Amino acid sequence: MGIIKIKNSRVKPLMLHHPWVMSGAVSEIVNKPENGSLVKVVTENDEFIAWGFFSKHSQICVRLLSWNASDAIDMEWFSSRMSESIKRRLALSSRSDLNAYRLIYSEADFIPGLIVDKYSDYLVLQSVTAGIDKIKRDLADILLQLTGACGVVEKNIGPFRATEGLSESSTLLAGTNPPDCLDIIESGFRFQVDMLSGQKTSFYLDQRANKSRISHYVSDCSVLDVFSYTGGFSVYAIGAGARSVCRIDISESALKTGTQNLRLNFDPLSFQDSIMCQDAFSALRDLIRSKVYFDLIILDPPKLAPRRSAVKNALRAYKDLNMQAMKLLKPDGILATFSCSGAISLDQFRDTLMWAAADSKCEAHILEMLTQGIDHPVRLSFPESIYLKGFICRIIR
Repeated sequence: MGIIKIKNSRVKPLMLHHPWVMSGAVSEIVNKPENGSLVKVVTENDEFIAWGFFSKHSQICVRLLSWNASDAIDMEWFSSRMSESIKRRLALSSRSDLNAYRLIYSEADFIPGLIVDKYSDYLVLQSVTAGIDKIKRDLADILLQLTGACGVVEKNIGPFRATEGLSESSTLLAGTNPPDCLDIIESGFRFQVDMLSGQKTSFYLDQRANKSRISHYVSDCSVLDVFSYTGGFSVYAIGAGARSVCRIDISESALKTGTQNLRLNFDPLSFQDSIMCQDAFSALRDLIRSKVYFDLIILDPPKLAPRRSAVKNALRAYKDLNMQAMKLLKPDGILATFSCSGAISLDQFRDTLMWAAADSKCEAHILEMLTQGIDHPVRLSFPESIYLKGFICRIIR
């Protein structure tokens, strides 16, 4: 077994159960472990710290699994951890108006590298590390036993794969394939998802509570849903009494699915819906030139800062988006704005909104601060598990 020795000056965070060993914290690597193999992490004095999965490609060279020296990190260990995580979602599984939520959230649920989402009777598995990727089929078989799901699909697409020396993959791991269009239920609303072909899984589960919160502000409002994707926020808005929605997204197929989702839930004659299939930055400027104004605007962009080196440019983009949105709001209008970039802090995002308000010549009240749902828990010893930040603001002129 490979042994990773940690510099004495870098041991403390690991002893406090932070699960990442950065390459700069390593003083010596013994026995040349293979990529994705189980390793023992020790101090320079050979005192045990934890077991973890090794990555020779990533700056996070070890993701820690257990601080118990007597633990055997085998399939029984993973089964126990997955079972515990699933049990923590019992309050969600018992809801009659919900059948889609996150079951396992990587480090936050004490299984670094494993993300599992439930969509009705099917599961989507992401293996974020080489260690989890090696055993993903075994994990999928266990998940079928633990949940009674019909199938487990892997959706391993994104830049994180390359940092672990892995290729992208989207295929069935266990059980049966899901239908091309699977209906799910969230807060009583129906949505269609394409688990294999859609971006992510054609639906984002972390905004469930925030969609409900924003719904309290939309009655008889004109709503602009920017980066609308498949229309999650728009469906909630119409369901809460919005007068009209305008959806902006660069993906024609996402807008089409959004239209289908609205029609799954409402009579098309009962609401006004329009779309703009273009880049959000240019679409907002077009609306300003056209002097079209809204009562409520939702900004839910994709991750603009995938790494710390991108933070500076991302903050400029967030400022521009929010400044244009503020200009498009009627007096006392509501802005619901989000950042899902983990590299950007809450304070940075709030300060960006302050500058956006100043440049759009308005004032803003923060009415609510929002974050990810309870199925995306934040582990206190791992602050990186919080990534979604949001504010509901009143724009005052």
